[in-house]
Amino acid sequence: MDWAAAASPNDATFLFFGGTDLWRYSAFLYGGVAWSPGGVDNSGFTLKTLISGGEYKYTSGALNADIKGTTGSAAILPGWKFINDKLIVTVYAGPVVQDYRLSPNDPGARLHGSYVGGEVASDVWYERPPTA
Repeated sequence: MDWAAAASPNDATFLFFGGTDLWRYSAFLYGGVAWSPGGVDNSGFTLKTLISGGEYKYTSGALNADIKGTTGSAAILPGWKFINDKLIVTVYAGPVVQDYRLSPNDPGARLHGSYVGGEVASDVWYERPPTA
């Protein structure tokens, strides 16, 4: 295994991604980039950066009022990609920063303010063989 192998000039090393989660009570956006110096189609080191944020609404029983929440998050996750034929599994671990704001303030809510912590994540991709 060559830990410092670089991709050939024709191999892609960046994979950009993004998406949304829309619901009646919330709207979230996320995006980021995964960098694989050995190529996105090869096993090896991968660095994933992820930024997300959005708004949500809930009814507080303690305040008997609707609460509007906003959240933002950023993570830098080094990891390792394993490729076995049509199965790709990538495992990540790294720091994450999150921020939660509520309006009006809900003192009974467990999530409010800023947090720094760790995150463990994985991506799994399986491509079925073509059927005849």
